[in-house]
Amino acid sequence: MLDRIGRLQSDSIRRVYFQELFSQGDLNEQELDVTLRTLGRRISSDSERRNVLVHVIDSQKMGTNTVGPFMAAGQQMNSDSERRNVLIAYIKENPIPASHRR
Repeated sequence: MLDRIGRLQSDSIRRVYFQELFSQGDLNEQELDVTLRTLGRRISSDSERRNVLVHVIDSQKMGTNTVGPFMAAGQQMNSDSERRNVLIAYIKENPIPASHRR
């Protein structure tokens, strides 16, 4: 499916395909890593990227090896508010342990 996504011309259509891919069930860490890296390269629209990343939070279990590619995909967004929205959604689902708070 990633090859098909790469041939699509529209970020909004790519978003639909990525969301469908993530909705099909939990990807293993390697599949999630590759898919998040592809997302980072293929969707340039901040709002479309935010929509997919929030969907990832809701639909996938991320391990320690996939948090980096997830954050990298979010970091590539130019909009501070879209980036903030992704981080807020992530923290709601993955609270920061009390031992890591200041």
